Formats: sequence, structure tokens, C-alpha cells
Amino acid sequence: MKYIHLIFCLLVASFGQVQLYANEADPSPLEQRKLDGKWLFESALLRQQDRLDQVWSSVISISSDSFTISNFLDPSKELKGKIRFDEKEKEHLDIELEELDFSSIGEPVKIEAATLKGIMKLESEDAMTIAMNIVSSDERPTKWESTDSVLLLRLRRSPKGFKEYPKEITITVETADGKPVEGAIAARFQSKRSVGNQADATRQYFQEKRTDAAGEVAFPYQQLPRLFIDEALQQIAFPKLSPPSLVDGKLKVTLAPQCHVRGSIVCEELSKANQPIGWTNVYLEANGETVADCSSENGEFDFLVAAGDYKLQAYGGQLGRRVVKLSVEPNQTEQVVEPIALKALGFALLRGKPAPEFVDVAGWSGEPVKLSGLKGKYVLIDFWGYWCGPCVEAMPILFELHEKFSDKGLAIVGVHVDAEGEVDTNEKLSEKTKLFVSGIWQGKELPFSSALVSGKVVGGGENRRIAGTPGIYGIESFPTTILIDPSGNIVDKFSFRDLKHATERIEQLLQKPIE
Repeated sequence: MKYIHLIFCLLVASFGQVQLYANEADPSPLEQRKLDGKWLFESALLRQQDRLDQVWSSVISISSDSFTISNFLDPSKELKGKIRFDEKEKEHLDIELEELDFSSIGEPVKIEAATLKGIMKLESEDAMTIAMNIVSSDERPTKWESTDSVLLLRLRRSPKGFKEYPKEITITVETADGKPVEGAIAARFQSKRSVGNQADATRQYFQEKRTDAAGEVAFPYQQLPRLFIDEALQQIAFPKLSPPSLVDGKLKVTLAPQCHVRGSIVCEELSKANQPIGWTNVYLEANGETVADCSSENGEFDFLVAAGDYKLQAYGGQLGRRVVKLSVEPNQTEQVVEPIALKALGFALLRGKPAPEFVDVAGWSGEPVKLSGLKGKYVLIDFWGYWCGPCVEAMPILFELHEKFSDKGLAIVGVHVDAEGEVDTNEKLSEKTKLFVSGIWQGKELPFSSALVSGKVVGGGENRRIAGTPGIYGIESFPTTILIDPSGNIVDKFSFRDLKHATERIEQLLQKPIE
């Protein structure tokens, strides 16, 4: 089942207008004929996360049992297949996908032919829900809920005469008594970042506009704001948006009194080790979408919200992640959240200690490496993957650092983490990276050894982590690069995105006498 997970992560993350075409020679069963017509996405959930913004402009046209998803990840690509219903189990359906290769547009990704099992129900003539397993072709969902493997879609039939979404939406912002609000901020995202005291930080708004005297403001359909606030009135709103509600080109938003929510992140393990908690960040999620964040160096955070239910996703540079629910009652003006306890990443507790040897290595690109054999040198361990855009884009900088310092006391070792678990030889990695070699890597192959390890995820919830070497090092994001000193001890994470800064940092290190 190669790429099945990728198919629908990409599908939910990127696909454009969707159309399903009929095979008129094959009469469809009654259940399929009920689907004929155009449908709009009302919600799209995967891992309990709302992906609706990624199918924001998608339109599904159904007729009989054949389908073509046009403009699939690229205007030149179409994903084709069949929809099959079970004659005995009316809710059961299978989606049969044909192979689709993206190599012609410079992407080393192939969607292989596969069958995805799902369930479907019509709540009414105009509402439909589909739950589909995107990881296994053998298991059919049994519940109407989104999980790590189940994509949950809710669709609404389009109104008669619908052709396409409006290019622009006129938004009217009002108070609870219907009065238009002039000068209200409409923005996509709010951010508060500070070094030290949160009281010294100010809130910033992104993709911001303000309402006119009539309380109106216009935004392109593709760039609609998710939060509205009037700082003078101390009122705010996070409206629930969906494509079906916007087909007439209008949106009305009603502000409500704001509540100031405050809290902090704590870590018992770091506290016992007498280490500072360091950089932390909390995302605020409203209606399934991330609408704000707050970061600091002391674990403190605060948000402005209206009455309602929210989620807070807390994490840190050396901490794990945790999602907690937040409920704010009407007319509540202040709320202090219970301290959010996070676990320290393995990396944070390894700082100053010997770097662990790599485990569960499936193969090597280049000669196998033992970290113990590199003592006497500074070592950069780069955790990366061919599937990770930032990893691939940053690799030329590592090439330059290797070329400049490999004979002066610096060794670079890669750890390629493969989510699909199929890249276990140098030949397979070369196949995945050949387009990068001829493109962004400007003809250069990997000049240093790279361990090939699986990116298998184990555990769930707060204990969810990558197994093997990445898990031992506490790696949760890519790329991550770790610096090891000549004694073989972990120093810290190393940033090399800026070549000049990275070069100066390495030159300073190499000038130090080796103890």
C-alpha cells in the first residue's frame, strides 16, 4: 500500500477542482444515482484536524460510477477511478484509483493503483457524509469519525445554477444588536511573541484589513479572514466558515465580548535537571482551524477569545506536544488555564551527554558510520527526508559546509527518515532524489554518509513519537540538525539555514582547543 497515506494527505492538503465523470454505458445502482449532481465540501477532517481550507475551491460533480479528479495537485494532472457500492451493505463503497505519476512535473511521487474502503450515508437529498480509510486497503471504517487513518468528509449539494465560487466575499461586521462596526480588524491570523515578559509583547495580525463606515470589508474568496476583533469595544469573533455558506458572495459576522485567557507551560523533567523551559509556543484552534499563536521564553501564554469551545496545542523547542480543550462561558472576561505539563524531548535530556549510536538502521547511503569513530571532530547529525521540502532545499548549504570544513575537523552525517519505510538502500534513495540532483542540488549527489531509517510512528496521543534513532534523539520536526562536540557529547541543535551565519559558527568552534 505504498503512498496510500500520501495520496489523501495530499488530496486533503492540495487538490483543486474535483469533477467525477460518468460511464454512461454502465447503469448505476439507485444509491449511486442519488449522488448525481454537484457537491461542495462542508468539512474535511483527518486526525481530528480540519483540512477544509485545502479543499476550499473544490467542486465535486457526480454522474454514475466513474470519476476523474481534475487539477489534482497540478493543472496538468487528473486522478481517475471508479466508485463501487456493495449491493448487500448499502453504506459500503470502494474507491478504485488508477495510477498517477508526478515525475513529469518534477516531483518524485507516484500514486499507485489501489482500492480505498469507505462508508457513505445520505442525511438528506442535499447532505452526504463519507468516511474513508486512507492507510489500509483491508479495513473499512465502522464509525463516523476522523482518526489517524480515516478521512471524514461532509458534503452539501450545490444550489441550482451554481457554476463556480465567487471571486470575492463581502463581509459585514456587526455588534450583537445589529449595529455595523467601523474599524474592526479582519485578519487571517493573530500572533504574540516575546522574549521575557509577555506583558511587553504586542499582538500582530496577518493579512489584515479594517471595516469601513458600513461595517463592510471585502476579501478574495481564497484569502478569507478567520478572526474579527474590535479592540476599542473589546469584542471578538471566530466565525465558522464553509464553502456552501459563501456561494452568494456574502458573510455576516457578529462580534461578542472578549475573554482574556492566560496560562503557562511546565515541565517537571527539565525542572529536576535545573534546565530552563526555553522557547515554547501555543496554538489556538477555533472551529478546527488554527487562528492564533503565542510564544515566549518562559512558558507563559495568553489569548483573547469569545465564548465557545477551543483547543490549545502546546509544545516547545525541547518539549513534546499536548492538546488541551478550552471552554469559555458567556460573559466571562478572565480565565486562568491550569498549567499545561509537557514531557521533555529525549534530545533535551541528552544535552551534555554522549550522543547515542544509531539503531535500527536499514541501510546506508555511503559508508556506514559509528559516532564513536568520529571523536576528535565536531559532528553535525542532520535528520532529513526526501519527502520534506525544507530538508531538500537546505541540503545545498550542508554540501557547502562539507566541502569547506570536512578536512578541517567537521564531519556531517545524515539520518534519512522515511515515513513509508521503503527506502533501505542507496539505490532506492538515489531514485527518490534524482530529480533534486538534476535540479536544486545542481548536479551534486550526497557527499556524506546518511543512515537510512524508518519513520514508523509508535504510541498515540501525548506518547506519539517516531521509533528508532529519531525517537532516541527526540526528533519531531524536519529538518533537525544536532551538534556533537569532539568528546562525542551533544551540544545543542544547530541552525544552518543561513550559510554565512553557519560558516561563522563553525569557524568559531574549530578555533577552540580540543579538550
